Amino acid sequence: MRNPPRSAADPRPDSRPYFIAPNCPTCEAALVLIARDQPVSEVWHDEWECPRCDNGVYLDWPESAIEALKAAGQEGPCVPLEQLGDTLQSSDDLLG
Repeated sequence: MRNPPRSAADPRPDSRPYFIAPNCPTCEAALVLIARDQPVSEVWHDEWECPRCDNGVYLDWPESAIEALKAAGQEGPCVPLEQLGDTLQSSDDLLG
């Protein structure tokens, strides 16, 4: 078994989400890393999106971090972009 990623900056094994399901729960399309033509050093490897639904950011975080999101009033691993704001801790803090 592979070691889990320790931060948002850690690439995911096989370029797939590690902690969450690799497919969109709405349409079943494979989630894709949000890289936006950035250099690898600037990519957050915990941010995924559905290429079909465009329904938000799927955060590849462990269940304990997702529970912290829910406690903060979020619904789960898919967070609409307009709700991210400054209300959440950085994913590095939650993964740590």
